[in-house]
Amino acid sequence: GRHLGTSRCIYGVVEGDRITIPRDYTDGCRSIVGSYALSELGPSVEQACRSGQGPLVIRDVGRELPPSEAERYRSGQVEALVAYALVREGSWRAVMAVHQSRPRDWTAGEVALLQEVAERCWSTIEQRSVEARLKQQQTLLRIAGKAARLGGWSLDLPSQRVIWSDEVSSMHELPPGTTLSLDEALSYCAPEQDRKSVV
Repeated sequence: GRHLGTSRCIYGVVEGDRITIPRDYTDGCRSIVGSYALSELGPSVEQACRSGQGPLVIRDVGRELPPSEAERYRSGQVEALVAYALVREGSWRAVMAVHQSRPRDWTAGEVALLQEVAERCWSTIEQRSVEARLKQQQTLLRIAGKAARLGGWSLDLPSQRVIWSDEVSSMHELPPGTTLSLDEALSYCAPEQDRKSVV
């Protein structure tokens, strides 16, 4: 927002028929943090964002939007805007937008910058979401392993070291993260036929 000298910069997450703006940057205009129905964007802006056809650039809402939609934006202190919608697998997921409280002739460089920042934000959010889901799955797997007394192991072929899961280490009364040589690990398999099935 500061770099572009905009009145407002927002990032919104779209879920169903609503958009939630958790925070925004403002300079000389009010915050619009909150949750809104997508229909409040107006048909022109909503349709353009849903299409995912690239940045929506409006240099003067009074000239480029129908009067009722223009008035809605003016009441929110928006006379010009650029919005970049993130559409993935046909679903509108998020939007980044900059607003100006006066008409503005956005440059191609400014539009490209907004698009790049939006893509980077989305990549970061997606990565954190994947990491959170993975952590949750690991926690559930650990709980299930303890309850069922199940564990796992892997063998690093070059070093011939066996890495045990925490549950396998616990079953053998060894500290978590124990690594053993293949021969040491096999010594915990009592019957000879069990050792053959492992090797």
